[in-house]
Amino acid sequence: MFEEYTKGLNKTENKQFQRVLELYPELRPRYYNQVKAKIVGDKKTSPKTQEKMLEFNDYIFESFFTSLGFVKEAGGFTIGDEVFADDEDETKIISEFIVRGKDVFVVFEGDRSVIDSPKMIQLVHHSKRKEGESSFLSLNNDTLFDNLTVTHITSSLESFLDMYAEGEYDFDPEYQRGLVWTKEQKQAFIKALMIGKAEIQPVFIRNPKKREGGLEVLDGKQRLTTILEYVRGEFEVEGFYYKDLNNSDIQIFNYTPMVYTEIKYYDNKVGLTTMPTEQKIELFLQVNGYGQHVSDEHLEKIRKEYTYENQLTRSKNSFNEP
Repeated sequence: MFEEYTKGLNKTENKQFQRVLELYPELRPRYYNQVKAKIVGDKKTSPKTQEKMLEFNDYIFESFFTSLGFVKEAGGFTIGDEVFADDEDETKIISEFIVRGKDVFVVFEGDRSVIDSPKMIQLVHHSKRKEGESSFLSLNNDTLFDNLTVTHITSSLESFLDMYAEGEYDFDPEYQRGLVWTKEQKQAFIKALMIGKAEIQPVFIRNPKKREGGLEVLDGKQRLTTILEYVRGEFEVEGFYYKDLNNSDIQIFNYTPMVYTEIKYYDNKVGLTTMPTEQKIELFLQVNGYGQHVSDEHLEKIRKEYTYENQLTRSKNSFNEP
């Protein structure tokens, strides 16, 4: 692409021009300042040669926009602008724009192509964003999660069975339904589990005051109890009871991942403690209300009971008021 330009250069200048080209890892604007620094920092090159090479570097830089289709300006920004990015505390220098369909992405000076991803131009600003509390907090009147901490833990079926043996789980809190899966559903689940096509992602509420059953099953009861029933030998899958599995099958079963969520309730005065029943029920309704894990009838039953209990409590409080 530089053939016409280099025709007007003498032999020495051609060599100098090629030296500059070779300093570019790729012919992209983002490397302009990097190449400039290398030219200036080369102590073996005479000042006169450096001056000529810097001139060539400037020509190559302008050619990116006149011949190679790069843009120098986009979205109110220009290459060389010092800007703020949403996830950065310090200012950065724009070194290149990437246009991809409707989107424009920004590359910054010093970005490493393999590690640092370009930023959408909407995440870049001339000035730093204002400090302050979220503008949306005042719109949220729901304090359900204010006193909760949520932890996601990667475990395995082997660990689940060990913890079950230690009495860690409470499968029957007052809001839970009974066991509703048919034998066919249980068999299908275990089969899918053994071939890696089923997930186990239960949700537990931690009750620190209970010696046994300290992890209350909020979601995932059907799957967890199905696993226990299969281990107990209450049904077979493809003709195999749990006791019939060979060592390879046991390895698959034991090391099946279980990624569970543990929710803890913290009281402002006493710290970690038992979650109030009404908050557990609210969580149960929210967790199960967005999917089809629990029947509408059961959700309505729990909702009515919860509403009735609240009304009863309010009536008692009203009666006791002076």
